[in-house]
Amino acid sequence: MEQRNWVQEIESLFSEKLLTHVESADTDLFETGILDSMSLLELLLQLEQTMGVTVSIAELDMDDLRTIRKIAHLVECLASPQSQLAAGV
Repeated sequence: MEQRNWVQEIESLFSEKLLTHVESADTDLFETGILDSMSLLELLLQLEQTMGVTVSIAELDMDDLRTIRKIAHLVECLASPQSQLAAGV
């Protein structure tokens, strides 16, 4: 099974869907103002639509969304077969 490059996919999502350039995968998205309350909601919507993962607002840890690398790790965990089994998918 081919391993997906989640960091690259998240970078593309920011560029193509959120129309934002992020300097690096480790750039703090909140500190730089790239993510605010409105763009955060758009990001969560795009993650669901383009990558098929749902991030529960109730269980959301903002630190998981602080950088592209952290978002990629979150998406990878949510997209794994084990997490889908745990969620009853």
